[in-house]
Amino acid sequence: EASKSRTGPWLLALTYNEGGVLRLGNKTYWVAGNFAPNETVGIDLSLDGGTNWNLAASNILASQGYYTWTNSISASTNALWRVVRTADTNDYDEVNSAFTYANAP
Repeated sequence: EASKSRTGPWLLALTYNEGGVLRLGNKTYWVAGNFAPNETVGIDLSLDGGTNWNLAASNILASQGYYTWTNSISASTNALWRVVRTADTNDYDEVNSAFTYANAP
């Protein structure tokens, strides 16, 4: 019988602000499974509900599990973020609901 557990690297974006507000200085979190010890991820931000994505941060250790927002990309009321595996950008996970991104604390 085949195993039902994941065998390759995987990501899970976690959010505590579904439909809420994400501001500078707030943290977003993820879980990374089956990653090599020094593998990295990037964080992308969409301001238009996922049609277009902007790189917000890169070269974050996957095992760190969080990112503190420090950029001042334009504000949006239809924002999404995703965590992306650097070694294979087809491996990513994004939050499920849009939120307001405020580029000020």
